[in-house]
Amino acid sequence: MTLQLPDRPREDDDARTLIEKLERLWEFLEEKEREIEPDDNQAEQVAAVREQLDIITNTIENIRGDGRIQVHASRYGVSLTLAPEQTEPMLLPKDAGFWAWASANASDGDNKWSYTFAEIEKTSAGYGGWAALTGGRTGTMRNTIEDINAAAGVQGNGVTAANLDTADYTFTIQPLPNSVPVWVRGVVVTDNTVEYWFSYANGVDGSCD
Repeated sequence: MTLQLPDRPREDDDARTLIEKLERLWEFLEEKEREIEPDDNQAEQVAAVREQLDIITNTIENIRGDGRIQVHASRYGVSLTLAPEQTEPMLLPKDAGFWAWASANASDGDNKWSYTFAEIEKTSAGYGGWAALTGGRTGTMRNTIEDINAAAGVQGNGVTAANLDTADYTFTIQPLPNSVPVWVRGVVVTDNTVEYWFSYANGVDGSCD
């Protein structure tokens, strides 16, 4: 018998709706756990849903410091409080992070790029075996290591820009190559939008003059 769940949280739920749905889900799961036998196939389904709720509540835990949502979450329950002034939608990442790779990049400032990404999955062991995840997330991501990059001075990868271009050689900071797996996390901005960021120490490349 398939476990029928009440209305699930969605990424575009506002904070109040999200809290109400999470509370209903926890109550539903606790009631189901009291009803079913350990060998019932629904027991495994309840455990799987609890695991997904962990992801959601842990994500909220990561942003509670901004004062809009106060939350105490664990595997066995969740307590959330909505700040009275919070009325705008709050968009949340689906989870704490995911694997993705870039398929293209565009300049986003001096020695900075924005990257077109697609979520990926591991389909076989060892090197290689990565593939685009069917139905996975896509969008734009940025590199935390590039955040302080500029035309001059020390770059995020620790290299001083002036040392890259001399009378004897010319080198430049390079973007993340396409198809390199990186771990991506959603970051909630103060206007409640979500940006995606990863960390990669940029290489340098060039030649002698």
